[in-house]
Amino acid sequence: MKKEIDGTHESSQKNGRSNARGIFLALACSLACLRTPPDAAAAFRNSAWGARPEGMGGAFVAVADDANATLHNPAGSALVPGNELSFAYAKPFVGLGSEVDIGTFFASYTRSLKRHSGYGFAWTNLSSDRLKENTFLLNASVNAGRILGGNGLDLIFGANVKRMSTSFDLDARSAGDPVFRSGDGKSVFSFDFGAWSVPLPRRLPRLSFGLALKNVTQPDAGLRTEDSVPLETVGGLAYGLWDGLVTFEASKRRGVTTYRGGGEYWLFDGRTGGRFGASSANGSLGFSYRQPFNANFILMDYAFIMPFFVQESAGTHRISFSFKFGNAPRKTASLLRKYQTESKWQSLSDQATLP
Repeated sequence: MKKEIDGTHESSQKNGRSNARGIFLALACSLACLRTPPDAAAAFRNSAWGARPEGMGGAFVAVADDANATLHNPAGSALVPGNELSFAYAKPFVGLGSEVDIGTFFASYTRSLKRHSGYGFAWTNLSSDRLKENTFLLNASVNAGRILGGNGLDLIFGANVKRMSTSFDLDARSAGDPVFRSGDGKSVFSFDFGAWSVPLPRRLPRLSFGLALKNVTQPDAGLRTEDSVPLETVGGLAYGLWDGLVTFEASKRRGVTTYRGGGEYWLFDGRTGGRFGASSANGSLGFSYRQPFNANFILMDYAFIMPFFVQESAGTHRISFSFKFGNAPRKTASLLRKYQTESKWQSLSDQATLP
């Protein structure tokens, strides 16, 4: 029975050809395939990119209030106060030896507009010594509840259009494999849709709900045989507590359900934050540091993720740097306004503008 590890590629099957016994190693439950023909490798299964979400076990669909939102919930770009530019890097599964050499990189820009909408761009890259996967996406979102005058109801819808491409570095042996007869790479397009809401703004103003549908068209990324990028459905809740939050979500992909949950809490007037989380596949811890300058902010996020089912691994280390700049809209639906922006971020802004 095949098990899926959250945020990794599924395990590859062996090629029946006798000259293909040296199949590419499926890294750490197949995060990336080092020696697997592309039709045997499940494409675009990694969903772990930013440090802040991963510090909360990967549960972010109902939070979605920073530049990570475009990958977790397309509706989130309308929640990000002002402008945000973010970069993240990770070295998954440290300690598995020299054969396991994987890196992931993520860059994203989001901007919320004064008329209750937002947009963003993102690029993700997963690379090993033989395989590279790149995704480029364009995002847009709109707060339909505010535009329609829903008495303060935040009901945001968003969408991504994305181009996903794979490429393989071939050696003398693999170059002659029939799998690569049509080329050493392929590009496909797909869409994501998302929704975010505070369903009970009067009774429970700190409770938010998020829903995301990813890879809706399920494009075929295989080179020789079909390898469809699977549809993933994610739903979750988040609740603001004091100067932090707790969140929980469930996702379903090819019949496999994964549960994720976690929380974060901010200290020292919002300068420092701590996180914890877990999923069906791993546990995580994380922290943040925010530095104001000229009414803008630099943020550093770190997450340590320890897999439950990958032996001899020292875990995954993920770090990101974000830059928040520009004047935030006066009204934003983000949870930050509910439990953080009004006090913590204003305090930091006041400090940043002091002579």
